[in-house]
Amino acid sequence: MTAVVLAVLFIQPIQAYRAASDHHRRAELALTRVKAEHDDLARRAAESGTRGALVAEARSLGFVFRGETPYIVVTK
Repeated sequence: MTAVVLAVLFIQPIQAYRAASDHHRRAELALTRVKAEHDDLARRAAESGTRGALVAEARSLGFVFRGETPYIVVTK
């Protein structure tokens, strides 16, 4: 009978420990993903200040350098 009472008393703390452990594991995974995203954004921000990135963005918007002849390629 004593063993049953002790087992019942330990169920709630064990369940709470497992829930906290699962929550911690999920939080660690989320943190890892956010850190990777942060590193990617920091790299992209550093690259965006370069002349090459500026030229690439301008060209994607249709800008051309002075003296260049713009061509429009139409595909069907």
